Amino acid sequence: MEILKQRCGRYKEVYSASQIREETLEVIVPDTNPDYEREICTFATAAVTDRSILSSSLRISGDLKACTFYDSQASESMYAINAETKFSYSFDVPSAMPDDSLCVSVRVLNACTEIMNSRKIRIKVKLDCCINVFRMENIELSEDACGLTGEGINVKTENIGQTNCIDIADKNISFTEEIILSDDEIAVLSRIIRSNCQWKSEEIKILQNKVMVRGVAKLTVYGWLDSAGKVDSREYVLPFSQVVECQNVCETDTVEVLYTNDGCYAKIIAKDDGGTCLRCEARADASVFVYRKSEGKLLLDLYSTEYEADVTEEKVYIENGTNEYSTKVSAQGKAEANDGVNRIIDSCVHTSYSCSGGTCRLRFYTSVLYEDGLGKLRTARTAIDADSDMPDNTVCSSVACALEGVTVSNEGSAIAVSVQAQITCRIKNGCTYSQVTGCTLDTSAKRNKNTKGNLVLRYPEKDESIWTIAKQYGTTQAAIMAANDIEDESQLSCGKLIIIPFVK
Repeated sequence: MEILKQRCGRYKEVYSASQIREETLEVIVPDTNPDYEREICTFATAAVTDRSILSSSLRISGDLKACTFYDSQASESMYAINAETKFSYSFDVPSAMPDDSLCVSVRVLNACTEIMNSRKIRIKVKLDCCINVFRMENIELSEDACGLTGEGINVKTENIGQTNCIDIADKNISFTEEIILSDDEIAVLSRIIRSNCQWKSEEIKILQNKVMVRGVAKLTVYGWLDSAGKVDSREYVLPFSQVVECQNVCETDTVEVLYTNDGCYAKIIAKDDGGTCLRCEARADASVFVYRKSEGKLLLDLYSTEYEADVTEEKVYIENGTNEYSTKVSAQGKAEANDGVNRIIDSCVHTSYSCSGGTCRLRFYTSVLYEDGLGKLRTARTAIDADSDMPDNTVCSSVACALEGVTVSNEGSAIAVSVQAQITCRIKNGCTYSQVTGCTLDTSAKRNKNTKGNLVLRYPEKDESIWTIAKQYGTTQAAIMAANDIEDESQLSCGKLIIIPFVK
């Protein structure tokens, strides 16, 4: 007898982790700047430049850029100091192998400045490092069984539809765009204090061994208005198009693109023709996941009407697609303010999250720019925690948290912060089966059969199926159904006497 099998490969997520790291940059105030008296606001961006797996250790490195704005007693103007450094982290991943695929993101959660003296500062940046390790695994699926004539092989199969991740590819996207500014935009963005970028796919087209991704990067640039004493912003939509090399991808496959390590830089520059433009530099890492659907059948059980069968089984997980799950989260907290609060100028929120055991743990790092009771600009910071229940079969690598709203109000010596966000993720739809992987027939002796007659009359027991009855008595499902005029197994009733004929 032979078990017929098919072999297929699929990517499986074997490791997922999130770690908080902190970087410190010590900076000397440039001679062209006055003494550093008070921090107004500090922002930073991080970019991953290299990642590798070696000897069960995962190593990532990248560039970190920070900028702090401050005021001084020598002048009422706001000054900026830029700093940059490189970072490198190692993570112990005992199960990692050199051929594994990685999805790594590093996000800035918070940045603040500590004044060491009027000419030296220390910028502290908190980073969230998210790591997902994927491995190609080859599995064998039992489809059917066949044997020599006379062995009486009976098989139980089930039609299955499965969806497997067959390829993972990475692509670094970066481009520079120059936008001609109007007089109104120049007034708003003459002093840029921060910018952020959101990436979105609008069209994904599958070519021969390639995936073409078209989308937009939504750039938001924030500027400080000296005349009004407030922060204003402008939004720009920057289109992009990239081609990602993939293996054996076909038009019927499904493609998912995740954007990580995204960042942007915006600067006002003067043109030779006398005009003014905004130079935008945007970058992101695009992780492309290719999914393929296939139909087949799985061998769940077998027996012989002639011989005793020794069957071996193993469990196999079949994924048949995913659904999108989303839920809303709200959280409240307070940030302590020095010298009271005269007015609130601006707020900024960064989010870290990790999912495990059916729970998503979130932390909202909030920075609020405000004017204190003495008329000075300051920044208040707080971290607000929140938990959200998630399905156990959440795909950790596709969890995303989108900020939907931030409400900031003045409470005298404190600032009340309310955050609303939406968590979205993919949920695995699948089932674990016990499939037959092998069977040995004892052909030295015939199977014991009832020798007192050619049939048995009895009542089925509760939860008993025609398959289990046929297997017990060494007959076939077809024979029992034909003898009892049963067209569907659902017609079997434990209160009705059935005939069990033997196969001759």
